[in-house]
Amino acid sequence: MDSKSEINAARIAREINLLLPPDVDMVYEIGYRRFLPLTCYIDREVYQLDTFAELKTLEKKKGKIYFIFDTAFLDNANAESKNIFLHDLHWVKVYSNKFKDKRGEIIVGTSF
Repeated sequence: MDSKSEINAARIAREINLLLPPDVDMVYEIGYRRFLPLTCYIDREVYQLDTFAELKTLEKKKGKIYFIFDTAFLDNANAESKNIFLHDLHWVKVYSNKFKDKRGEIIVGTSF
């Protein structure tokens, strides 16, 4: 990764860190290692999930959770996963920014 990308990842992670409430100790990343250059700067534990279905299960168990995904992951998800994300999860976008051209927009959401 070049220094410009690293600086951008660190800046985005700082912005995410500032918006996370102090009592949030974990953030869920949807998609395996999609944001490693960014999540290494997040000052919370980052747990990787493979699908939005896993997020739905966590939402039921834990209540309010914070998660990160990118629009390219959603675009490439199968129909069942998209359906869960678009219709079964109750969430709001709390942050978005351009991360990498091929990935579209990075989004931080929270369940409610």
